[in-house]
Amino acid sequence: MKRKELIISYQALVFSFFLFLSACAPKSVADIDIVKENIEEITIPQTDDEDASILPPPFSEEVVLLGDKPILHRGQEDSWDSSLIIPGVVVKHGSLFHLFYTGMKITRQLDSGGIGYAISTNGYDWHRVADAPLLTWEETVGTDLWIRVSDVYIDESGEWTLYFSSNSRAISEEASAIWRATASTPTGPWEFDDIPLLEAGSLGAWDQFGVIEPVVLEMKDSYRMYYLNQRRDNRNGLSAIGMATSTDRISWTKYNDPTTEQEFTESDFVKTLGEGTVGFQEIQAFDLWQDDTGYGMLFFYGGRSTNTMSYANSSDGIVWTDSENNPLLTADNISFLGVLSAPRMIYLDNKYHFYFYGSADQNRPSGEIYMVVEE
Repeated sequence: MKRKELIISYQALVFSFFLFLSACAPKSVADIDIVKENIEEITIPQTDDEDASILPPPFSEEVVLLGDKPILHRGQEDSWDSSLIIPGVVVKHGSLFHLFYTGMKITRQLDSGGIGYAISTNGYDWHRVADAPLLTWEETVGTDLWIRVSDVYIDESGEWTLYFSSNSRAISEEASAIWRATASTPTGPWEFDDIPLLEAGSLGAWDQFGVIEPVVLEMKDSYRMYYLNQRRDNRNGLSAIGMATSTDRISWTKYNDPTTEQEFTESDFVKTLGEGTVGFQEIQAFDLWQDDTGYGMLFFYGGRSTNTMSYANSSDGIVWTDSENNPLLTADNISFLGVLSAPRMIYLDNKYHFYFYGSADQNRPSGEIYMVVEE
């Protein structure tokens, strides 16, 4: 199944998140009615999807917030996802919508976290499938790293592949990398690969500190992976989106323009912030999809924290043009949210919908999943 041709897509808090770690413990959400199910008692129906080859028209570049309540709340007090949840990827398969998300529990440090799973019959009303995460960080990348899910692919045999990026839990010299896990059903068990799919560039390269946030598109005879470069601090260096290609989704080759030199000798980016950006800014999260004229991209950028939503399009997926309507949405437009990030696209009811991470406080590690809808 061509996930992006279904027009159900996924997508960083990598830098702004660690600014939160010195904050207080998260507020209790014990008063929120969180629907959870017993994963062993659920039978997930599977039916044929509608025509997956029909691509939508380009995004209209106009959005409106879908209410002031989260689409999915963070977990109950003291649970593994009680501090914040970040949308990872949404896909419609069979008769259900499937949402994989990253959850965290934070006190004065990053205590625990993992990958959660929820289902929906309509894309709006979500139900957790189990209290426990599908995957924990300890059983995937160890105690020094954490992982974030950002895409999924379902092949013709029915095998599910989740794509992740790893990040250090503290200041570390270990570069971020892109990983995958596979399973025969979305509930698992998931088999996490021993080695990453894509790694950082060599010393001096534009992506030397790591690669994160993979988004995978299926082309006619190959696959494309778009990704962000990791940055070791929030003041220096390039912030950009790169691209890699593959014929089997296992071996990936980074896009490279042979005419460029120095930090771009090994590979080149395909998107960075425009020249009109004021002050220090960086791309911190994005999502990318195909439409009937080319490609669309929604990206969040900011300085100390992400709060600005913008759009770009492309005819070939390599040369991108920012919208003249940017920014489409900022935290200033939403009275109850101070941080916006992690857009995940779904084309539903003939409109673009974007799930995103929203937090009321720039200085507190707490947030949930909201949605904006194309006007």
